[in-house]
Amino acid sequence: MKNMGFGVVLLLFICAVTAFAGAKPTPVVLSAVTVSLQGVKADTTPAKLQKGLSAIAGVTAVVVKSNTVTAKIDESKVPASQFVQVINGQLAKIQTDGKATAALTVFIDAEMCKAQKKMCGGCFTEIPTVLKKVSGISGIKLDDTGKIAAVTFAKDAKVATRVIKDALLKSSYNFIVTFSK
Repeated sequence: MKNMGFGVVLLLFICAVTAFAGAKPTPVVLSAVTVSLQGVKADTTPAKLQKGLSAIAGVTAVVVKSNTVTAKIDESKVPASQFVQVINGQLAKIQTDGKATAALTVFIDAEMCKAQKKMCGGCFTEIPTVLKKVSGISGIKLDDTGKIAAVTFAKDAKVATRVIKDALLKSSYNFIVTFSK
């Protein structure tokens, strides 16, 4: 009887190992993002920021310029809002004058405004209205065209790009949303 119990346990173990060995790992999905920087001193800040951001788990392909950061992020590890907060934290350490800030850049268009340089009045008002309803977003600033939004977040927010995109896609304006160009 003892040998039969051992045989069953051994058989279960072999089945489990075989099943695990055949399992395919879940592919990592990286989100391409652009973060706008305001008030950054171009002489030293980009190089220091580049080094710090490249060391973050889940962040790859980081490129820092004087007024932007582009990167690919694994939002299961670092949601877009937290990536922006990390940048703000690093900016505060590098540039202590308090003038440097970061915001997620959202590139927005609409089917009806695609051929125009500027969004129509309806889109101009709809974008902030929709984004203000997303929990964790603390500020939205549209550029003069209405096609680029700078989005800031509450300190502890965990907002992924998918949440922002879904909110805008649910609008009746048929927005087209990307986070990098």
